[in-house]
Amino acid sequence: DEEDTPTVYTDAAEEKILTEAEELSENDTKVMKTKSADSEDEDVEGFEIEDENDEGPGGKGRVLGFVVAKGEKTNQDKDRKGGEGGDKDPPLKNDPEYQKYFKMLKMGLPIGAVKNALQRDGKDPTIMDLDPNKSIKSQLSANSKEQEGEDTGPPLKEDPEFEKYFKMLKMGLPIGAVKNAIQRDGKDPGIMDLDPEKTLKSQTGAQEELRDTGVPLKDDPEYSKYFKMLKMGLPLGAVKNAVQRDGKDSSIMDLDQDKSVAFQLAKAKGGGGGANRGVRKKAKKKVRRKKIYWTPIDPEKVVEGSLWEMAKGIVDFRKLSFDHKEFESLFTEDMNPSEKKQKTSDDKKSAKKENVQLIDGKRSMNGGIILSRIKLEYATIAKMVNEMDSGDFDSTQLKALNEFLPTDEERGSLTGYMEKGKGSPEEAKEITSVLPECEKYMIAMLDVKNASKKFDAMLFKVLFDSRLDELVESIEVVKKACNEVRNSERLRKMFAMILTLVNQINTGGDGGNLALGFNLEALLKLGEAKAFDKKTSVLEYLAKLIRRNDEDLLRFKEDLTMVPEAGGVILDALVGDMKVLNEELKVVSETAEVEADSLEEEGKLPVLPSFQDKDKSGDLKEDLPEVSDEQVEETEIE
Repeated sequence: DEEDTPTVYTDAAEEKILTEAEELSENDTKVMKTKSADSEDEDVEGFEIEDENDEGPGGKGRVLGFVVAKGEKTNQDKDRKGGEGGDKDPPLKNDPEYQKYFKMLKMGLPIGAVKNALQRDGKDPTIMDLDPNKSIKSQLSANSKEQEGEDTGPPLKEDPEFEKYFKMLKMGLPIGAVKNAIQRDGKDPGIMDLDPEKTLKSQTGAQEELRDTGVPLKDDPEYSKYFKMLKMGLPLGAVKNAVQRDGKDSSIMDLDQDKSVAFQLAKAKGGGGGANRGVRKKAKKKVRRKKIYWTPIDPEKVVEGSLWEMAKGIVDFRKLSFDHKEFESLFTEDMNPSEKKQKTSDDKKSAKKENVQLIDGKRSMNGGIILSRIKLEYATIAKMVNEMDSGDFDSTQLKALNEFLPTDEERGSLTGYMEKGKGSPEEAKEITSVLPECEKYMIAMLDVKNASKKFDAMLFKVLFDSRLDELVESIEVVKKACNEVRNSERLRKMFAMILTLVNQINTGGDGGNLALGFNLEALLKLGEAKAFDKKTSVLEYLAKLIRRNDEDLLRFKEDLTMVPEAGGVILDALVGDMKVLNEELKVVSETAEVEADSLEEEGKLPVLPSFQDKDKSGDLKEDLPEVSDEQVEETEIE
């Protein structure tokens, strides 16, 4: 057929093919060893047969046929026969879904790293254990035939109900965290132990899953208001407290808000067949695990080819050799509720009180840590603050106590909660006992008026002496330095020498333009000004002049021991600190006056002996020492 060049298919030995080719060549037929003339069979070797007597297109002899070499099969052949074993699908190594992983192997990556890449992409790493020259369908067909009945459901990893959990794994979350998320959503965490490439039905033999026909939890009239609280920004702990306060189960807030309560509770109890009934395992004991607070690497940084990417999956802890009992005893602690109840009959009768949280959890926890270091009753602290008695508190403790005073919002929550205990002191004590330490402290401070200003007054009092000492110390340094400058005879003579020398240079020592003094910046000019010889500076000449007349003047710095230290004192800062101290003192005075007025109105103002009364009685004058006018003047200057 001139339009369709035939291809000869044979499994004969290569020698036979060559013999047949030689016979053909005797009849003016050219035989060339070449690739297939069929563009689809570029990888198949054989012999092209060309008739030289019959010229085809392009001046080349017409191709009579193509003989395939030993053991080769063309793509046409594979299409006709359905591939090896009737397999029409591409080999696994050419499968678009897995082709890149076999290229990784070809590039020299270890099989472990390639399997990790498969697992990271949500695929089954055991694919790499199959024959790359056969299609995946042909190799997995045996497994599918073993399944009873036809299962047309999606693979578990693509199941709408469980798809998001496999995405979590793909993002790098640990399997334990994913299982916790499944359990939190009311599903069986054992699902994650199944094969993600197979359907749920094929692995569990599950019956039809329960259908949820109820109202979503977030729209349930009984619980909708609590989800509105969450939407308004209230912390989950506060909302759970509100649920519990209304006599409902606070764990409802941990369920899936898009599904009905009845549906989720039925599944949790195993009443709905499906996955839960098929994979349900024996309930594990609750244990508290030792936590190691390290900083894991960001999953996005675990890129292909990195050490952590290649190390992923290399070590299976379950296959390591270790003493399981020793490990459990070292790093876990039994928290099984049934074992906790086996203590004494008294423990069974006394119900454990659950803490009620009224403020932000983090703030409550931080406040509790601070308060645990202060060994005083909260009522005692409140009394001391009300009387502005700092006692043995240091500045750090006073700042911390002031920081955890209740805000207006917290005051509202605490006041509303304490309304329950208005009946009797016993009731108030009972409802307060279940609160965390920070809330207890805040309740004790509710009755203290102007608590924050009183804390400021107490802090001012505690820090006043040290702050004043710092100011006085700096002032004393400057005073001593000034006295040294005034009293140093050598410095005085040296400055006079400099003034006389410069006047002599400028005016020749005559006339009425003589300078009477100079500022300190002028001293720098002495080193810059040169004589007419362009070599000698005025400073060099001054030193020479002093050495020749009074060399002792060069030791003037021995008279100025405090001057370097005074150079570090910034006078503007001193003035600013004094101003702040005076302003704070004014605020403290106002706070004291307000408190005095309040006590006076209540008739509780303590009567203190005044200086005027003592002066009249003559007792005060006898206690005062005699002070001279010079001492009074010195005190005023200071």
